[in-house]
Amino acid sequence: MAYIGQPKKIIKNSLEELAVDFNELPFDLQFVADKCGIEIAIELLKNMQGTNIYIPKISRMRDYVSRYIRENKDKKIKQLADELSVSENYVRNVKYEMWQVNIFLPQQKFIFINFWFNFLC
Repeated sequence: MAYIGQPKKIIKNSLEELAVDFNELPFDLQFVADKCGIEIAIELLKNMQGTNIYIPKISRMRDYVSRYIRENKDKKIKQLADELSVSENYVRNVKYEMWQVNIFLPQQKFIFINFWFNFLC
């Protein structure tokens, strides 16, 4: 999306009016404007001045990854890893942790324990 030569967008705020051209924005806000729209970039500029924003990797969003795995429990580990852009080992670790706290397929945990109990006795 190129904004060269387009008219400036005017965003009205109760406190001020800000007219900014795409080329006048810093590189980071140009990226936001390109992906989300210039109106969003200008709103960020007006309301979040001087704020650093950290956008984590998906692997740091453990609750989301756990929910995604739970909702897609029929998919293979490789497919889950590809869809989440994480390693297969990471998906295995999350599944194992979910299993330990009895979130992921609790009936399988019972079957597994029952199997080992019967095997050892």
